[in-house]
Amino acid sequence: MAEITPVDVQNKQFRRSFRGYHPSEVDEFLDTATKTLDGLIRENEALKEQVGELSERVEQYRGIEDTLQHTLVIAQETADEVRVNARKEAQLILAEARAEAERVKDRSERDLRDIRGRAEDIRAQMLEYVSRSLANTQAQMEILRTAQTELDASSRTSRREESEVEPESGSRREDWEGERDDD
Repeated sequence: MAEITPVDVQNKQFRRSFRGYHPSEVDEFLDTATKTLDGLIRENEALKEQVGELSERVEQYRGIEDTLQHTLVIAQETADEVRVNARKEAQLILAEARAEAERVKDRSERDLRDIRGRAEDIRAQMLEYVSRSLANTQAQMEILRTAQTELDASSRTSRREESEVEPESGSRREDWEGERDDD
């Protein structure tokens, strides 16, 4: 189908016939049709131009939408990856902390056993020292008691001998003093 333009309408020539249309009415109608057709064509062109611009904008928006969707997908994937990595890192940190806590606990228990063992050794050494010191002290006390007993006995004997010696006869006292000097 061939397109009709306003110029085609305006230049259209009709043949005349007897009992035909009034040429002035036809011309008037053709002028109106030409103007209407011309307005519709301009409106159509303007609408086509507007549709083209809108189509371009829609394409731009679709591009932006695609970019946003792609960005959202990447952001979601990145967030998921970060979350997974954070969980892994947290689990690793927790495992390391637990391992370190276990090492510290084992070391503390070992140190405690060592300290208790040393304390027990020191306690045993102290008991042995106290026992020996007590035994030595008791032995020395026994020696001192024996010495005291002997001294007391010797002293009593000396006093008895002195009391048996008569004061006028000094012979016995002199004998005793002589024996004492010989010792």
